[in-house]
Order: sequence, then structure tokens, then C-alpha cells
Amino acid sequence: MTKRYKALVKQIICFSPEKTNLSHLLAAWVKIMKPRRADWLSVLKELSRLDHPLFFEVAELAILEESFEANVRDYTNIIHGYGKQYRLQNAENTLLAMKRRGFICDQVTLTALIHMYSKAGNLKLAEETFEEMKLLGSPLDKRSYGSMIMTYIRAGMLDQGESLLQEMEAEEIYAGREVYKALLRAYSMIGDSEGAQRVFDSIQFAGITPDVKLCGLLINAYVMAGQSHEACIVFENLRGGWS
Repeated sequence: MTKRYKALVKQIICFSPEKTNLSHLLAAWVKIMKPRRADWLSVLKELSRLDHPLFFEVAELAILEESFEANVRDYTNIIHGYGKQYRLQNAENTLLAMKRRGFICDQVTLTALIHMYSKAGNLKLAEETFEEMKLLGSPLDKRSYGSMIMTYIRAGMLDQGESLLQEMEAEEIYAGREVYKALLRAYSMIGDSEGAQRVFDSIQFAGITPDVKLCGLLINAYVMAGQSHEACIVFENLRGGWS
């Protein structure tokens, strides 16, 4: 920890709102130390490492400082952080602050929002954000598609999730293993063997080698559907080494 920000981190750790104001504390540090962007990032990194309760308040004040040299990704990181804590209002306030400064939402920012809305169970806002992302005109990447597919899975809308998966494959974009596994598990748990088999086929088409867990989910789907013969076939393929 360099001297330039070591003292500030110590002051934040010992901060008491009864004694001083956080914005005044940061302003005094800026005036005395004349920090660069790297210094600000070091402070935030240390506060994040400590899981300090003032991390977001410091981040929101810091991002307004000229020396911070804020960009859209800085705002995205704050939004993502709020999303992980289910603090939707704070995340949306940060988004509005970003827009007021003239920063334009990009695919990464909107993907973070979809992920947040998905985990919060807000399907409507997730769908609206996904449509907004499409209007950007840039090709969607696997993370953007994946976040929306996971939203549909959490909402129990497996057909819509699979439809997006097929849309991806048509563009020769393939989801991550965790997305395929989540959709396969969802079909497996309700005994939809046809849906499970389709996803299992997609997994192999995407170049992902099925492991024991993936095969187990397919077997379970057939067992729950009362199709013991098909379950045995999958099991024998697993024993013999999937090809």
C-alpha cells in the first residue's frame, strides 16, 4: 500500500459520521495528495478486499472526482456490486447518475442489469432491458444471451430459454456450460425427457463433453418420465465413455 492512499484507507476504516463528513474527508485527501486514477482504484480495491461497509459510498463519491477519470465501466462495476447485494434501487440510481453525466449504456452494463433483475425475480424489467440491448445494434455475446436465458429458467419459462439458446446457435454463439446445465437441470426436475434430450444434444453440438453430472441429469429426466429403457441406454453410454 503506497503512502498516497494508505492514510486515506486508515481514515475510512476509523471513520465516524459523528465526527466528520465522508465527502469532506475525501475532498481533503484530494486537495493534499492530488491523487491519480490508480490511487483511487487502489483505495477501492482495498475497501472491497476488506468488505468495508462504506465501499459503495466511497465509490459513488470518488467517481465524481475529476482525478478519478470515470468511465462507463466504473459505473457498471458499481451497478454489478449493488446487484449482487439485491440493492436494486441503488443500482438504478447509479444508472441514472451515469446517464446524467452523458455516459451511454453499453452491452456490458445492460447485461449486469439483466443479471440483477434475474436474481431478483423481476422478469419484466429483465425482458425490457434485453430488448433495449438489442436496439444497440451490436451483436449480442454469450454473456448477454446467457443472462437472459438464466432469467427465463428462474422464471420457469423453459421454452423461452431454449428458444434463445437456439437463436444463439443459429448465430454460431454457444452458451457456457453452466447455462446448458441449468436448463438441462430444469427439464430434468420436471421429468421433461424430450426437453432434456434436446438440451443434451445442444451441449454436444456446442463442443462440450458431457460429464457424469450432465449425464445424471438426463438419466433423471428419463426416470421421472417413466422411460427406464432410455435411462439405461444413457447409463450404458456413460459407462462406455461418451462419444
